[in-house]
Amino acid sequence: MSKPLVGALVSATFALSSAAYAAEDFPNKPVTIVVPYAGGGSNDLIARLVGAGMSPFLGQTVVVTNAPGASGTIGASRVVNAQPDGYTILLGSPSEISIAQQINPAVKYDGERDLAPVGQVGSQPLALVAAPNQTITDVPSFLASIKTKEFRYGTSGIGTPLHLAGELIAKESGGQMFHVPYKGGAPVLADIMGGQIEGGVLVFSTALPHIRSGALKGIGVTSAKRTEAEPNMPALAESPALKGVDIVLWFGLWAPAKTDPAVVAKLGAALEKALADPVTNGKLKEAGLTVQYADAKTFKDYIATETVKFGKIAKDANVQLN
Repeated sequence: MSKPLVGALVSATFALSSAAYAAEDFPNKPVTIVVPYAGGGSNDLIARLVGAGMSPFLGQTVVVTNAPGASGTIGASRVVNAQPDGYTILLGSPSEISIAQQINPAVKYDGERDLAPVGQVGSQPLALVAAPNQTITDVPSFLASIKTKEFRYGTSGIGTPLHLAGELIAKESGGQMFHVPYKGGAPVLADIMGGQIEGGVLVFSTALPHIRSGALKGIGVTSAKRTEAEPNMPALAESPALKGVDIVLWFGLWAPAKTDPAVVAKLGAALEKALADPVTNGKLKEAGLTVQYADAKTFKDYIATETVKFGKIAKDANVQLN
């Protein structure tokens, strides 16, 4: 056997043994969860609760860092390009995983190809709401109103799941709906409550306190069924005119695509245990989340169907960011 060949075999064997040792030793330092949005939002809260829940099962501190901008793609890109050692992972949701690359040519990564799912955390619906100065109080009055006059709905931006949910509602209902994009959730919430626009599509956990206080009128949720957090609020799909509306915000953890599967499995096991813990589970439910752990393969298959769904809505509505 030639010396170069022997050297190559030795190098390959050393690399494999090093990788196996690294996986066996993982984690031996803090793990960082990247949240691709600013602090204080639902993604940030979920990441902090999940990180705190996983920490005892990993035997290491889990740190949360925020990397906001460009509809979540800056933070997602950071994880895509991170060292694939399991120490930098993403708390992701539909915008940056399934939607961004389909509507924005500037996004160079593919959420399914360049990130490895660790596991699903859970989901929550969106809420269709009306301003307090509107006569709309429920789904029938909403449908009647948009048949005769325009309903301007605000969201936190073009191409977000909230925007695509609004486009789907408009398509299903055949009514007059006009999208008003804002830069973030706070200004759209202020304008709806102030009556500057007729309503909006909001993250459910953001809308719920204001619906309960009477500052917003809750029309319905965008999930196929009612949510446990507010069972008196109907699902829009309960109406025959909106039966095709089924959109939720799902949340999960991802690692860089080339991360050792054994490391991903360790992270997934810690996530599963954290979500089963009554304290972590209870806090996530209080935050408006339906806790739904799914392992990496199950989550990957689910995301594939969701990516197709979001892509179709965007294409039908001609939603593009240039």
